Amino acid sequence: MSKGWRRGIAIWLPAFLVLGLLSLLPIMQRSVMAQSYENMQTNPGFEANWTGWAANGTAALDTAAHSGSKSAKIVADSQNEWNVIASGTRMNAIEGQSFRLDAYIKDTITTSSLMIGLRFSNASDETVQYLWYPASHSSNWTRQGDTFIAPKRSTNVQIYIWMPTEAAGTAWLDDLQLSSDNLASDSGFELNNGSWSGPAIVYDASTARTGSKSAKMTGSSHAFNAISTTTALPSNENQEFTLKAFSKDTITSGTFQIGLRYINAAGTSISYDWVTAANSSSWHQTVLKAKTPAGTRSVQIYFWLSQDAVGSVWIDDIVWQSQNLLLNSGFENNYDGWSSLEGVIDTTTSYDGARSFKLVGNSAQPWNVAADSNLISAKEGDSIKLQAVIKSALTAGGLKMGLRYIQADGTTSISFAWYDAALSSSWKMNEEVFFAPAGTEYVQAYFLLSQDAAGSVWIDNTVLSKEPDPFSFTLTEKHKWSNETTVNANFGITLAKGSLSEYKVKIERFDFGGTVPVFSKEYTSLSASFTDSFALSGHPLGYSIYKAHLIRKIDGSTIVTVIQELQKVDPYTYSVLPNTSSVTFSSNKAELLNGNSFLTRNLYNVGPTHFAIVKDRGFNTVLAAERDGYTMTQVLDMAHAAGLKASAALFLDTSSVDLTYIENTVNAVKNHPALHYWVLNDEPDGNGVAPANMQAAYNLVKSLDTNHPVTFVLTYKNSIANGTYNGATDMINTDPYPVPYFDLGTYLINRTDTAAAVGKPVAMTIQSFGRYALWSREPLPEETRAMTYLAINHGAKSTAYYSYVDVDGLGGYLWNMPADSPQLWAMYKVLNQELELLKDVIGAANVTQTITASSADIDLKLRSYNGMDYLFAVNKTNKEVTAAFSGVGLMNKASADIVYENRAKAISGSTFSDTFSPYMVHIYKLD
Repeated sequence: MSKGWRRGIAIWLPAFLVLGLLSLLPIMQRSVMAQSYENMQTNPGFEANWTGWAANGTAALDTAAHSGSKSAKIVADSQNEWNVIASGTRMNAIEGQSFRLDAYIKDTITTSSLMIGLRFSNASDETVQYLWYPASHSSNWTRQGDTFIAPKRSTNVQIYIWMPTEAAGTAWLDDLQLSSDNLASDSGFELNNGSWSGPAIVYDASTARTGSKSAKMTGSSHAFNAISTTTALPSNENQEFTLKAFSKDTITSGTFQIGLRYINAAGTSISYDWVTAANSSSWHQTVLKAKTPAGTRSVQIYFWLSQDAVGSVWIDDIVWQSQNLLLNSGFENNYDGWSSLEGVIDTTTSYDGARSFKLVGNSAQPWNVAADSNLISAKEGDSIKLQAVIKSALTAGGLKMGLRYIQADGTTSISFAWYDAALSSSWKMNEEVFFAPAGTEYVQAYFLLSQDAAGSVWIDNTVLSKEPDPFSFTLTEKHKWSNETTVNANFGITLAKGSLSEYKVKIERFDFGGTVPVFSKEYTSLSASFTDSFALSGHPLGYSIYKAHLIRKIDGSTIVTVIQELQKVDPYTYSVLPNTSSVTFSSNKAELLNGNSFLTRNLYNVGPTHFAIVKDRGFNTVLAAERDGYTMTQVLDMAHAAGLKASAALFLDTSSVDLTYIENTVNAVKNHPALHYWVLNDEPDGNGVAPANMQAAYNLVKSLDTNHPVTFVLTYKNSIANGTYNGATDMINTDPYPVPYFDLGTYLINRTDTAAAVGKPVAMTIQSFGRYALWSREPLPEETRAMTYLAINHGAKSTAYYSYVDVDGLGGYLWNMPADSPQLWAMYKVLNQELELLKDVIGAANVTQTITASSADIDLKLRSYNGMDYLFAVNKTNKEVTAAFSGVGLMNKASADIVYENRAKAISGSTFSDTFSPYMVHIYKLD
C-alpha cells in the first residue's frame, strides 16, 4: 500500500500536470454537520407513541420524559429472555461503516445493566451480529452511547434495547439518536443526483454490490480519468479521515486508486493522499486513512484510473468517515448542546459557516466557560482528542481547552484536564489528547477563559473524538511451562498527536508482590509495532508482572502503562485414562469414572484430527459427533486412541429429536471404552425442541444404557428454574456467555446457583470464544479462569468449554482458538492441570463456610479433603482488590500456601490478607 500522491500518480504525466487537470473537476461547498448527524431513527423521543418502533415484553410509554412529554419505559422481567424495544424499520448499512448510537437514559437498576445496541443483518434479514453497550446506572437523565462498526456482510441496521433476565429494576429512554458519519452523498450511486462528477463516470445498472447500481470507469487515454465528489467537504487541518470503497475490475494493466484531495481557502489544491486498490474480479474493500495537511479548508473524494489502464472498474458502497462526538460542533444551531455563563453566539465572525462561539474577558467571573452540555460516554483509559479552531483578540490572559471527567451518576466530577490553547489573531487549530482516569463514565468538552483575560476569543469547528489506544502491549502467551525458554512480547503504538521520536518505551518485570523491578529494558527508537522476547530462566515459579510504559521523552511523563501477568508452572504428567465401565455420581454430586473421582474437562467443536493437540493441552473429554464423513464408532475410536473420553452427540439436527437415530447410535457404541456420557441435543430450549420429545429421548436412552449419564446444554436460566426440561437429564448443564457485555460475576453466579438449586449434578459450559454474533470479543484468559472457579464455587463439578473452533454456514472459520487467541489457548495448560490436581477437593462434601472476606468483590468457597482445608477465592471484578480473610476456619492455622503460585501468606490471629489483580483466582491450602 502506498500513501502520498507522488507515489500514486500515473507514469504517463508529470505530477504537477495531473494535479492541475484533476483540480478542473467542479468544487462546491456543503455543510458537514447535516450530512454527519442526521438522525436515522423515526420518532426518537416516542412523542408519536410507538411509530417507528416495535416492542416485546414489558416496554411501555411513560410520562417521565427527558424532553417532550413521553419516554419509553422497560421493566426487568426474570421470565422474559428477550425483553426488547427495536427499530421498526431496517436502515441501510455498509460493511465497515461506523454508526453512533446515543440515548438519554435513567434507571433504578440494581443488578446487571440495560443494553442498548445495534443489530446488523444481511440482505435476507438474517442476523450478522448484535453489538451492545451496557448502560451505566444513574437516577438522572444521562446521554449514553457508543460507536459501532458494521461487520462483514452487513446491509441493514436496527436499534435494539434489551433488558436482560439477570437485571433488576426499571429503565427509561428518550431522545435516541442513530447517526452515521458517512460523509459521502449517494454512497451507493443509486440516485444519480449530481453528487459525483467526472468525464469517465457511468452509472451501471447491470452491476452492483448492493442496491441496483454502481459507478463504472473504463480505461482510456483521458489524462484525468477520474470521478470525484462534486461538493467539497469543509474541514480543518489535522483532521483525520477514513475512506473505504468496494471495487471490482477487469483491469489487465494500469492501476485504480482511491484518494482524498485537500483544498485551501483559495480553492486550490494543497496535496492528495492515494492508496492503490488490489486488482480482483470479486468485490473487495480498499481503505485509506489520512490526516489533512496544514492549510486545509475542504476535502474531496477522488477515484482515479491511470492513463495506461486497460479494462474497467466498478465502484460501490463508499464510506467516508470523520467521527465527531460533539453535536452542533460549529455552533450553527446556536446554543444547542452548549452552555455558558458569559459566552455568546457570534454571527459576525466564523471560521466556517455563519457562527462561532465568543468568550469575552470578565474579571468578575472566575468560571468563564463554554461547555458541552451533553454527557458523552467514556471509560477509564480512553484516549480522547479535543480539537478546535480558535481566534484571539486577547491583550492579557489565556484560554484553556479540556475535558471534565464525570462519575456514573452523571453529576459528580472526578477531575478536569486542561491544555493551554495557542492563540493567534488569525484562526488557528488547537488539539490535545487526554486519557480518562479511573472511575470515568462520562466526559464533557470545556473551554475556560482565564479570569485575568482582557479581550475576546472565538471558538469554531470543535471536534471530540475517541482515538485508538495509543499503546498496546501483550505477551503472546501468559502461561508457560517451566521447560519453555522464552516468552514473546508484542508492542504497538498509535499516536493521535506527535511523532514516535518524541517517546520511548520502558518495560519492567516484578515478581508477584515485589515493588522493585527485577528486570527492565528501554526502547528509545520506536516503530509503530515491534516485538521482543525475554528469557524465562530467571522467572520463579508462579506469577510475574510485566509493566510496559509509554513515556514522553521531553518531560519523562508516563502516558500509558499496560500490565501483563505471566504464570510459570511445572508441567504435569497425566495418568492414562482407564476404559469406561460406568460413569456415576457420588453423594456429593461429583462424577465418578468406574467408581473413582473424575472431573470432566470437555472441549467442544474439535475435529478428530485435532484430538491429540487437545489432549496435550490437558483436556480429558471431547464432544463426539457424526460429521466430516466419520461414523460415531470411528470418532470414538479416534478419541480413545488419543487418550480422551467422549460425550456422544445423539443428534444430527438441533431442532429435532430422531428416536430411530438415537436407538441405533446407543446400541452401536454404548460399550465403547471411550464413551463418557450421552448428549441428547444442544440448547433445546433455544431451538424449539418440545420438552416431551426430550423426555421421550431420555427415556429411550436410559432403557438401552444404564452405565452412562444423559445430559444436554440449556441456554436459558428460566428453562432451568421452571424445570421445563429437567426430568430429561441426569446432570444440569448450562452455558452462560457473559463476555464482553455482562457483569461476569453476577451472570455466572446466578446461572450456577439456579442450576444447583435443582438438586442434580451440575456441569457448566464456559465461554471460550468471541468475535461474532452476539459476542464482539473472546474472554481474556483470566476471565475464563474466573468463570470456571465461580461455577465451581457455586456447585459445578464438571466443566466444558465452547469452543475450539466455530464455523459459519459456508464452512469458513468464525473462531479458531489457537490462532485467534494464543493467550487463551495457552491458559488451558495451567487450568487443566489445576482442575486435575484439585478434582478430589472439588468433589468433596460441602463444609460449613467459616471464613469471610473483607471485600464483597471476592467470592469464597471453603473445602476440606483428606484432613486438609482449601479456600477457593475469586475476584469477581475487573479491578484490583486487596482483601483480608478471617473467621474461625483460620483458627490454629499458620500458613496459606497458594496453589501453583510458589508463595505463601502467613496467618496471624486467624487472619491474613492478599491482593487480587482483575479476575484473579487464588487457591489457598491452609496449614
